[in-house]
Amino acid sequence: MVTGADTVRQCFEEGLVDEVLVQVAPIMLGDGIRLFQVPGGRRVHLEPISLTASGGRADLRYRVVSR
Repeated sequence: MVTGADTVRQCFEEGLVDEVLVQVAPIMLGDGIRLFQVPGGRRVHLEPISLTASGGRADLRYRVVSR
């Protein structure tokens, strides 16, 4: 398990990520480091595994697909 946008982005670039869990909640946190905005970065292809929603929150789980 890896957290922190910069660390996760580095793991993506090295091909070390096999699964992604994105948690969506109805809260705006403000600014920070964007995980998916990398100019010239490696394209990551994701395959949906599951979606769980409860009380306004959603957990989206994806498998990283090698291409």
